[in-house]
Amino acid sequence: MRQCRGKTKEGKWVYGWYQEKYTLSSAYQEIGSYIEWIEDEGLHSEEVIPASVGQSTGLYENKTPIYADDVFKVVFECLIGEHEIIGIIDFCESTATWMMDFPNCGCAIPLYKVIEEFNYDLIGNAIDSPTLLKTDNEQET
Repeated sequence: MRQCRGKTKEGKWVYGWYQEKYTLSSAYQEIGSYIEWIEDEGLHSEEVIPASVGQSTGLYENKTPIYADDVFKVVFECLIGEHEIIGIIDFCESTATWMMDFPNCGCAIPLYKVIEEFNYDLIGNAIDSPTLLKTDNEQET
């Protein structure tokens, strides 16, 4: 089972395995979304905001695990110079590949290609800093 992270309602990030819990009654209603982990020989569990849950890609940036919804600044070099563009990590189900989506230009590149071929920096995540994904024009409004 791959590691996930999620943010509690108190704003704390927790890391472990994602679980959706349901009642066992005939109505079968969802109780909540949880991240569970083992620590000090015991099982721990914290309720998290479902929209904040992101799976680990299994890849690292300077010994820091990369998760879905992480935001990167990527530097592309071309004939007319360097260009910086903001990308977000997402899983593409049709190709079963972790991708870096570039929402401001409408394109995506497999994450492993970005790691192999480009200069990049982890600058945050879309949950804590959603404005990282906005263009300069969008931030002014």
